[in-house]
Amino acid sequence: MRQSIVVYVAAIALTVALVAKLAARHGPFFTRPETIVDHVWWDGEPARRLLKFLPQAMKKIPPNVTVAAFQPVNGLPHDDFCFYTSTGYLTHQFAVPPMSANPMTPKKDAAQYVIAVGSPFTNPDYELVEKYPDGALYKLRQ
Repeated sequence: MRQSIVVYVAAIALTVALVAKLAARHGPFFTRPETIVDHVWWDGEPARRLLKFLPQAMKKIPPNVTVAAFQPVNGLPHDDFCFYTSTGYLTHQFAVPPMSANPMTPKKDAAQYVIAVGSPFTNPDYELVEKYPDGALYKLRQ
């Protein structure tokens, strides 16, 4: 009898912990998720936000160009998981590290396109191509 009570209490505690964890991630709970990471990462995660608009941005990026993807911090490149996430999607382009879009990088070595997640990218060497709800696409000025 005592053993079954312990099992029931443990099951209830684990269920409450699971519900609290899922509530912190802001769903969707009973609908098909937009991305494969909707139930894994928190809602504001840059790589999760990148996956929401990357398919539309890819249509604007020509093949065989260099692309840097990141969430800008104070308008400058920041090293986060967006680079690693973009390598799986950008199969016809060359994903490069975020620091290749730094203002100090020579133009010949700079990324030709930048996918900025969440915040605006303020490098004057780049021009805005298209804005999305979760980010923007920029192109290196010639």
